Amino acid sequence: MRVALVMCPMRYRTNTTWFEALHNLSKGEPQFIRFFNKIRRRGLIDFRSYPLGPICLATTVKDQYQVRIFNFLDGDNRIADLVAFDPEVVSFTCSTGSALIWVAEVAGYIKKRCGSTIILGGPHVTLDPLGSLTTTVADFVIAGDGDIVFKELLGHIEGKNHIPQTGVWYRYNHSVQPANPAVVSDLSLLPVPDHSLVDQSCYRGVHIETSRGCRYACDFCFLSGMPQNHIYRVKPVEMVVAELKAVARLRDLSKSKVYIVDSNFRSNERILDLMSAFRKAQIKAEFWTASDTHLSREALKAMRERGFFFLHSGVEDGVSGRFPKITDREHLISFVKQVYAEGLSFGGDFILGYPEQKPADLKETVTLAKQLCKLALKKQRGPKITFQPHFFRPYPNTPVFGQMVARGWKSPKTFTEWGKLHDSISRGMIDPKMKFNYLSREDLIKVMFSFILLNIRYQLFPLAMIKLRQSILNIFRKFKTKDK
Repeated sequence: MRVALVMCPMRYRTNTTWFEALHNLSKGEPQFIRFFNKIRRRGLIDFRSYPLGPICLATTVKDQYQVRIFNFLDGDNRIADLVAFDPEVVSFTCSTGSALIWVAEVAGYIKKRCGSTIILGGPHVTLDPLGSLTTTVADFVIAGDGDIVFKELLGHIEGKNHIPQTGVWYRYNHSVQPANPAVVSDLSLLPVPDHSLVDQSCYRGVHIETSRGCRYACDFCFLSGMPQNHIYRVKPVEMVVAELKAVARLRDLSKSKVYIVDSNFRSNERILDLMSAFRKAQIKAEFWTASDTHLSREALKAMRERGFFFLHSGVEDGVSGRFPKITDREHLISFVKQVYAEGLSFGGDFILGYPEQKPADLKETVTLAKQLCKLALKKQRGPKITFQPHFFRPYPNTPVFGQMVARGWKSPKTFTEWGKLHDSISRGMIDPKMKFNYLSREDLIKVMFSFILLNIRYQLFPLAMIKLRQSILNIFRKFKTKDK
């Protein structure tokens, strides 16, 4: 049976509005300026384009079925290629954003053209399985961890076994059959992802998952809407090492950027165990990951020795105590000082437009960002600090979603309407009721300009200097070679 695993694009539209271009630049992602974007791709690259989710799914069924991954994140795949594969089953990984519109349209087209069985999974589907099933052409939707139930569901489609009792929503006799989300409580039960299922030469970096879930309960995060899957679980150290060794047989790890997929890389004891195992296995790469602010100096030093160069944390806001990750500004400042002292760069993720956030709060956010910039060590080469301001987006069934509905906000009713909502937010079309009337579009534009200036000075300019220095050195090397 031919099975297509589809990684959806980041968004529905290919054109970029001026507001989106401004937002991209405020994150240090000037896609619309080819020169600067090329420079930036030498830094934190492939964060969004590596199809780890489909790789994990494909690993579980590759021996039983003819599986092919179509990654629309990187822009190299075409819908015509998907049609040419003539899949009997197509599974879409649906994160969120305007790409939901793309999923609805492409799934409908593939079902009509190829007669394929359509499966939807991913964060949005887990948060709203009913809407994902009843307002699309999906035959099945998977809520929660799909690794194990996906294989069982394919067996059911073939007529070999019953439908899984957890994780799978479907229709029967014109009525919806619900199910509790699937949860893999013990990650050691999963196979080591087979990264040979994609052409590694197409990617400058690779993603390695070391945990699932999160220790925190930020009310705006999609994980807060799925309590069963929110539980923090870690992979055994030996599994992580085995996966990295397998990747090293496919590509030169020493020249690769490896993103550690972990919502909160924070347990000092576990980090030291991982770094010790990496050292024994002689694993070293340009690692980067997300962490909170509780890493010890010893853990940071061990990480730097193994090649870690960048950490990013969810600072979210300049108002202390509003979010559970950063409750004390002085503690954050102390942590960032330690990060710089160990030779790593730091990235702060901020949220703009959170309900009840006021213009004065945005000023505090920018003040905090400037304060973090001043901590950067002058001797440190490369980008010292990176800021990633993101617009608040409500996700179905999260705590903040419930608060907004209670205050009169009319939420989207269909899968496609959710995509349109995210698209309107990306274009700066702010629903006043969603923002509780505290922030205007002008407030958001003003704070974006502040982050643009900070990212140019502390990220893009240092990267440009590295590029210039490398170019000059290459010219000298060529002259020396000619002289010889």
